[in-house]
Amino acid sequence: MNAPITNSPARLVIELPGEPQGKGRPRFARGRVYTPKETREYQKDLGWVARAVMGGRKPLTGNVKVRITAVTSPTNRFDNDNFTKIALDALQGIIFVNDRQAKDVHTRVVVDIAPMMRIDVEELI
Repeated sequence: MNAPITNSPARLVIELPGEPQGKGRPRFARGRVYTPKETREYQKDLGWVARAVMGGRKPLTGNVKVRITAVTSPTNRFDNDNFTKIALDALQGIIFVNDRQAKDVHTRVVVDIAPMMRIDVEELI
C-alpha cells in the first residue's frame, strides 16, 4: 500500500488513515431516528478526502468499480457490509453522482497495526 498513488479521471484513490469506522445502525430517541455521531463524523472525513482527490471536478456520471480495503486493528468489530455502506454513502455526490453507479463493489478487511481505509474507484467503460 506504499506505492505511489496516481489519480486520474478514470482511477481515483481515497485514503484515510486511522481506524476505519463502519456505518452505524440508526438510533431512535424521543420519537426520531438519527445517525450516530461517530458515523456522521467518519463519513464527513471520507468526504473531505474525496473532495481533495476530485480537485474541483464534477462527479463521475457513468458506472464505476469500487474496491474498499479496511485495514483494522484486531479489536474493530465492524463487518464488510458496514464498511461498504459508509464508503459508498460518503462518496455519493462527490466521486459519483449516486451509489447506484457502483456496479462492481468488493470490500475486504485486513487486520494490521496501521489502520486505515482505502477506496479505489474506477470508471467502467
